[in-house]
Amino acid sequence: ERQGVARLAGVVRRSTAVELRRFVEEERARSEREVRAGLVPALARRADVLLKSNRADVLLPLDAGEVAAAARELVVGPVGDIVSEVLGPTAKLRELSCLVADAGAPRQVVHPDTPWRPTPALLTCFVALQDVDASMGPTLFLPGTHTEACHAEFFSSDHRRKDDLLRAADARLSTLAAADASLFDSRTLHCGTANADPARRSRYVFYLSFMRPDIDDPGNPGSIRPCYDKQLTLADMRRAFASTSDQGEVPPLFDRLS
Repeated sequence: ERQGVARLAGVVRRSTAVELRRFVEEERARSEREVRAGLVPALARRADVLLKSNRADVLLPLDAGEVAAAARELVVGPVGDIVSEVLGPTAKLRELSCLVADAGAPRQVVHPDTPWRPTPALLTCFVALQDVDASMGPTLFLPGTHTEACHAEFFSSDHRRKDDLLRAADARLSTLAAADASLFDSRTLHCGTANADPARRSRYVFYLSFMRPDIDDPGNPGSIRPCYDKQLTLADMRRAFASTSDQGEVPPLFDRLS
């Protein structure tokens, strides 16, 4: 709560991360074909990501075994425990997607995902689907900037106040190993850095966000397929996973919503 961001090791199994990355590569190509053919609207398959050049935000289907397996490991493990403690067990699923930053993706501007409010609106978990080094455009976080005072400085009409805040910030690059995660308060300032990897590797980040149950609009559109948006709570997902015994089995609830 004090920093607004935390690093968590091994939130999913490494094999889960590898399999999900392979699925996302295929799903991205499949979604692009569906959109080009006019079979689905573009925003049903990809989100309107900040700075689109060489970036994609691939909205994921919960009825795919690879996605369900990763979601299971997150919501029934320590990530789910933290979400339940901070937002409550009825926190609503707000985002389910994979951000892909291809080689050449430019640096984003520093931003919060939601405006300041007295309590967290969203908790977001970014999971690395491969080892990420500094050249691949990892997320840059500014710990401690989720406060009212920092937002006042950042959004001040006096740009010197914003510049002073950014210069003084203890900025941290989120260079993660595959299956590690950054869990952050949506008010925390952050940005994607430029992917200048000499080997031209793309960076894949799977993410889930949960929203406070007493909020209807946190101030930012969610990266999620419309059929899931605010239809599932953390408790719903935990019960659904408890009803299935196999790691790769998709709970019937997810099939019905998809």
